[in-house]
Amino acid sequence: MIPAALAMLVAAPISALLIVARGSQVTLLAGYTFCALELLAALVLWKEGSHPWQVAVSFILLGTGVGPAGTPSSHSLTGSVPVSRVAWHPKPQTCKEISTGRSYSPFWARSWPRGTQPRSPSAPPPRPRPTYLAHTVGIIIVILGALLVLVCFPRKDREIALLAEYASADAAAANS
Repeated sequence: MIPAALAMLVAAPISALLIVARGSQVTLLAGYTFCALELLAALVLWKEGSHPWQVAVSFILLGTGVGPAGTPSSHSLTGSVPVSRVAWHPKPQTCKEISTGRSYSPFWARSWPRGTQPRSPSAPPPRPRPTYLAHTVGIIIVILGALLVLVCFPRKDREIALLAEYASADAAAANS
């Protein structure tokens, strides 16, 4: 995970420059490209007995993809909601469940690999599960997400116009 975090730290500031120069759509697509490359690298390189560098390559690609994709995602979410419509007030119990991970426990309990559960000494060893299907599905999902961004996400000029509309709506709401 350290290679991914370092790559994300390097890529995130570059994404801000890319947003200014090319817009959020191009920046998101660049991030998605690296995320797809990460899944492809994991599909090809991760085998039984893989070297640490092979795993590190995948994590570096992941961080390089998340860094650029995270900035426009956050910017789009925060910039597209008018101030007058920001009204999410969670219950204290919901915050506690989220912060302690209790809301995710049922999901992880169902998805935890069976091979990690205790077994009796007489039971046969668990068979390793192939991960190629998970990586292939991940690549397909990233490609579908990139197509969605390409078709539905505004290009730079439209994005600037939308953000200006949102800013004027916020100013009008603040003055009234």
